[in-house]
Amino acid sequence: MIFSRCVLLALLVCTNAFGAPDNAQLRYPFSVESQKDGDGYRVVALNLGPAPVSVKVSITEFEGIATDQPTPLFTEVAPGDRPVVLLRVQRAVKGEPYTFRTFSTWMVGKLDAAQANDAEYRLPFENHEAFSFSQVPDGPITTHHDAVSRYAVDIAMPQGTSVVAARGGIVISTEASREIGALDPALLEKANEVRILHADGTIATYAHFAHQGIFVVPGQRVSAGAEIGLAGSTGYSSGPHLHLAIQTVKRVADEFALVSLPFRFVNGNPLATYTPRYNQPARAEYGLPPPVGATGGGPAEPATAPIGGALHKMSMHPEALLEDSAPDQALLAEVPPGGWLAGMVALAFGFRASTRKRVRVKYGSP
Repeated sequence: MIFSRCVLLALLVCTNAFGAPDNAQLRYPFSVESQKDGDGYRVVALNLGPAPVSVKVSITEFEGIATDQPTPLFTEVAPGDRPVVLLRVQRAVKGEPYTFRTFSTWMVGKLDAAQANDAEYRLPFENHEAFSFSQVPDGPITTHHDAVSRYAVDIAMPQGTSVVAARGGIVISTEASREIGALDPALLEKANEVRILHADGTIATYAHFAHQGIFVVPGQRVSAGAEIGLAGSTGYSSGPHLHLAIQTVKRVADEFALVSLPFRFVNGNPLATYTPRYNQPARAEYGLPPPVGATGGGPAEPATAPIGGALHKMSMHPEALLEDSAPDQALLAEVPPGGWLAGMVALAFGFRASTRKRVRVKYGSP
């Protein structure tokens, strides 16, 4: 009888269930398992990812056991390369059989992380470009009805538009393999996305990137203004746009839930709080004046590009680069016969070099 009960124990303690919002969470390098420890067992967690993980451990179908902590246990596991003991289970009476089952759920993120009072976010697109907000917290709400997206914003950005980090942090997960976008409930958890952990423990979720349009990897540290990918229309989406939400992990009853938080954009020179308005364009202006040849002043006009067009990297005012590289007319008149071809080749290479220098400039502070 004792042997059969111990066999049952061995089968049960290794059975863990993991709660996760999508497939990307399932691939996160986090695990919980039960290990033999003398005359009992210990429940350990291993977090090989770059972010803290909130975990719940429950004991079910138990008999004849004692634990060193009350269950269900809610705790947090920091990143590290060594297992962390969460719970110890022992037989209640020496020599008597015992059985139990462990059940674990977890969610990436620090439990109850509070946003820093001085947290600021830049507009998530390149300096001097302008796009309209198609959904904001105080405007008409079409899809942001639940807690996970209540304070999120949507920005109408043409396919292939460069998306930059609104605030610095560490990339904790990415998904770039999805290709389809439509107003289909089956696609609600199927958007390409980037998630970035901030210093205060909150997480920024950027969603709907183009297929294979993500340029960062988990564990990479990025600064505000760093390019992270290209806008697209994957997942539950009616057209190319960027979804941005700032979130924290909360305990709701006996489960975990992602909850969106209000956040503050800053823009302009000098920087000042910027409140996005529904269907109104916003131009990103951070620190430096527009390149030579760019028009300044007047209302911002949203940048446009064909919806569904080929992916592209949006350059910064190539017409200004052309003006910078234009040769002096008087000097051209003095070029001897036969020197034109060499001069044009040199000019072409000079233009390309100038383009490379300018197109990668980033603005904003970490």
